[in-house]
Amino acid sequence: MKKIKLLLACTIIISMFSCNSSTKKTDSENKEIEKNEPVKVELNTKEQKDLNLFFSNFAEVNLASFTQEKGIGDAELIRFAVMHNYINNNKRFVSVGENNSEIKKDFIDESAKKYFGKSVSNHQSVDGAEYGNGFYTVPDAGGEAYTFAQVVNFSDLGDADYKAELKVYTAGSGWTGDANADPSKWSQDDAPALSYKVNAVVTKTENNKYILKEYVRTK
Repeated sequence: MKKIKLLLACTIIISMFSCNSSTKKTDSENKEIEKNEPVKVELNTKEQKDLNLFFSNFAEVNLASFTQEKGIGDAELIRFAVMHNYINNNKRFVSVGENNSEIKKDFIDESAKKYFGKSVSNHQSVDGAEYGNGFYTVPDAGGEAYTFAQVVNFSDLGDADYKAELKVYTAGSGWTGDANADPSKWSQDDAPALSYKVNAVVTKTENNKYILKEYVRTK
């Protein structure tokens, strides 16, 4: 009888321990889930300006939407890099013929790597840029509308990933306002117009730079 009581007591203790262990595992899993929930990041003035500038690089070339699952294709990668350099690094272009300029494909790969963390797999002609003999040729263009982005929310997703909610504005080419100012501060006579909104995901690199992983226009 004593052996039976002792065995029964041991069984009860083991059952209690198993229940407690199971509960602790669940708590741990819940904490892991909570840890991966987006956490809003409060940006200082410099961080806000730096991120606005980073995302404006995509807004000014009218980058098409792409997701992390599908990724950005070579054609859109090339189009971005050609237009980005034409706007921001025009000295990389050399005049050829009449009203045309060309840029080395090496610069296209460099820009793709810098902003997307990948090079072009297959160099090819795209809308607005003809490819041949290691160069992209584009028609010379004049002044255009000024397009820029503002970060309205920035959240930490964990594992060096961040989600950014953006507003993209377009102003006339002669606009002289502050692209980093609150829209309510802009003069209403020539205030930039809200063009669309974007949800983006970026990864922070070891040298504290960002590369774009997802860019989805929502309006």
